[in-house]
Amino acid sequence: MKGHIMDIKEDSPRQRLTDIANTKSIMDVAQSFGMTLEKTGKTYKGEWQGHNTFSLNPTINKFRWYGKGFTRWTGVIDLVSVLKYGANTQEELNKNFRKSVVDLNQMDLKTFDASTIPKPKAFQYFFEEAPDMELAKRYLKGRGLSDATIDFFEKAGVLAQGNWRTEQKDGRFDFEPVVLFKNLDTKQHVIGGSAQGIEAHPDWEGHQHKSGHLKKVLPNSGNNSGIKITIGTPKRVIIAEAPIDLMSYYELHQTELQDVILIASDGYKPEAILRCLAEIMALSPLISEEWKDWNTESLIKKQLEQPQQLRQNFQNFLALSEPNVGEIIFAYDNDAAGYKFVNRFKEEFSDMVSKVKLDFPPLVEGQEKSDWNDELKYQKNILVRPRPQSEIEKVEAIVSRYSSQIPSTTSLPFVEMTQAQSRFIKQKIQRIDEKGKPYTLSKIYELPVLTDFSRLEADQSGRVSLDVIGVLTIEKRQATYQAAKFSVDKILKNSRFILSFNMAKESLTTPTFEEIRALRQAKNGETVNLSAEKLSPPKSKATKQAPETLDKILEKRQPAAIHEFLSAQLKDYQSSQKFKTFLSALTYMPEQTEENIRLLLAQNPNIQQVADFNTWSEIKKSRIKPKSQALKLFVPNPIPRYDKQHRIILDKRGNPEIARVDENLASVFDISQTIGAVFPETIKTTFPREKGLELFQNLSKMSEVSIHFSEKGLEKDDKLFHFEHAWFNQSGQELVIQKGLPVEQALQTLCQEIIAQRFSDDFPSPELKKLAVESIRYVTLRRFGLETTFEPTAHLDQLSLSQLKNLMKSIQKNTVQFTTDLTKQLKPVPKKVVEKMTLKEKLAAAQVKEKQLLAQQKEVEGSKKVQGAPHQAPVM
Repeated sequence: MKGHIMDIKEDSPRQRLTDIANTKSIMDVAQSFGMTLEKTGKTYKGEWQGHNTFSLNPTINKFRWYGKGFTRWTGVIDLVSVLKYGANTQEELNKNFRKSVVDLNQMDLKTFDASTIPKPKAFQYFFEEAPDMELAKRYLKGRGLSDATIDFFEKAGVLAQGNWRTEQKDGRFDFEPVVLFKNLDTKQHVIGGSAQGIEAHPDWEGHQHKSGHLKKVLPNSGNNSGIKITIGTPKRVIIAEAPIDLMSYYELHQTELQDVILIASDGYKPEAILRCLAEIMALSPLISEEWKDWNTESLIKKQLEQPQQLRQNFQNFLALSEPNVGEIIFAYDNDAAGYKFVNRFKEEFSDMVSKVKLDFPPLVEGQEKSDWNDELKYQKNILVRPRPQSEIEKVEAIVSRYSSQIPSTTSLPFVEMTQAQSRFIKQKIQRIDEKGKPYTLSKIYELPVLTDFSRLEADQSGRVSLDVIGVLTIEKRQATYQAAKFSVDKILKNSRFILSFNMAKESLTTPTFEEIRALRQAKNGETVNLSAEKLSPPKSKATKQAPETLDKILEKRQPAAIHEFLSAQLKDYQSSQKFKTFLSALTYMPEQTEENIRLLLAQNPNIQQVADFNTWSEIKKSRIKPKSQALKLFVPNPIPRYDKQHRIILDKRGNPEIARVDENLASVFDISQTIGAVFPETIKTTFPREKGLELFQNLSKMSEVSIHFSEKGLEKDDKLFHFEHAWFNQSGQELVIQKGLPVEQALQTLCQEIIAQRFSDDFPSPELKKLAVESIRYVTLRRFGLETTFEPTAHLDQLSLSQLKNLMKSIQKNTVQFTTDLTKQLKPVPKKVVEKMTLKEKLAAAQVKEKQLLAQQKEVEGSKKVQGAPHQAPVM
């Protein structure tokens, strides 16, 4: 909130009353009106009449009210205006100011000691910057930004890569790479900034963002956080909410950005805007004579010390300037919060309302939020732009009604074109060349304002009229640009030269990002070196590009491209040796999906065991070797459902409702990249007798039928598929195992028989199911330290890729389940632990116990017909 201006003298009685009112303790004032207070760190959270977004700071004797957009600290007089007189706006605060002063002077409350207010700490930039910015650039490119945009901001000195220190609960510190966004003054000194985490650490303190990444304002940045850059001699200010949104806005509008200050305010910070206005005045040739000898930065600081005088100076400056000078353009997120911020600014700075402009990213019907980084991704086809719900219903109705009459190749350009607002539109025109052959001519129009094409009204002939400031004509292999201000057909409208066009609505479509970029190149005087075919290639003539390497695909962090790579690579696993490599990797990573295992193997064929940075350092007490290249794998990222106030919607149990589950790429490291980690126990082809007997006995207890040992096998095996050294008798419900086997062979035989009993997945052939059982056995025994033989019994190269993928998914899923059950069998739950179990865990434990009792009962009943103990170990 801004301060209140009263027409009073410094030593007047009214001023003395105001001074006394300001000394009242804000905590006592809040409690005297019945506000409930809860301490949260150095401040208190306040709740009053159902409003719970008050924040009170007794150290500076001020409060904020986020729920109404009062995001700046203000004093006790305004608090009385809010609590007693119901003030919700700056105008209402001003109206009730005098009454609140009188009320506070009549209240017998504690006095606040202003001398206890700590002085603000000076900003210090202490980060050691990385020389190559490799990780930062990779992260920014993953957000859809081009190399040219990143290089522009880097050369301007506002981008860097550093390390952020996070203190964990146990008092130790962890470091992570971050992108540093710097706010520079006119002398190129860093006066503030913010940091964006490159790696996701959703479990760390201080990383509580939807993305799981760190987002921090640099300490003591005050209102100078975010990123700021000046282009030319500034006349306008463009404000985005966050640095990456600002960079995205720049990339989409760079040819239009001249004589402007770009700033990311990291939220709503009007003081940062005032500094930009002061800079515009200080750098203007219209600067007054008394200021011409001032140092630019000193002049800016001098103006900021007197904000009311700054605003008056700015009004005088505007009176002498061109009409577009002094524009304050909000390029905020297109959501409820974005509009609230702008309305808040208009309330507080009513003298600047005429200069406030909005340039929000387009929002389609049914969409609640969009930012400029999303818009960049839409235009680059990195993200699919959502369709308006009404258009989806419209298309579905047309298709369902006329589907038999519409060829499969029929396009609906109008529907595509009306997906969102845009400043660009494309028209396709059919022409006949000098040889009588038809061809298509394309015109890319640039409009003066964002236009919602779904609301364009056509006349009775189906044509619409559009104002255009420039047009790129693409005809065969030629591309020519016509600007409105240089055209004989120009019209002066709203102080701007435009071209007026009338065209058939059905001929309009949305241009591609390449076509928009070509228009901007031409507008900027650059040569358009792309042919018409390359700008808008027919699907039938699309040229094949060399497939990108996995490293390049991972750099872009596009899940769809990675899945496409893995699908193409799947055929490699039709080789027996490659398939065995998959099983070997599965040994120590059974919790990973088959796709993640293949992704890891594609990055490192010798992968053994992976974990994230935090697990290696915190749990396994080891360090990552210097210059280790992180490996990537997929992790699910549940996206909660939000209401119109952007609050998370909870279900009946108080858990967040999930709108969808996206995929993120997480960074992990292999055990070979660590120092101090304990390698897994060596897998051997022999097994100690005692250990083998113990494992055999526990495997036997998992059998669903009685076990019988015999030197001579049965004539017939009643299973769908047969393993050596074991037979199943359906009528007697008994498993017969050959007597006298070596311990390793006996374990292999019993293990695969138990897996076959428990295996329920449906496969098209017994041979394929047998291969799955053998694979699970191979992995299971390797996990317990025993290397057994494995030769695929089914021909992998004869499987379809979908069958192969289903096989690998089934092996991974069932390996997890079987090894978990066997581990529980080896280590039964202690009685004292049962008391601490949840109800679900107790039920599961009871079911296991019930199976054990039934097995014991069968042992007693079958002891007469089974030679030897039902679960006796084999004779070695």
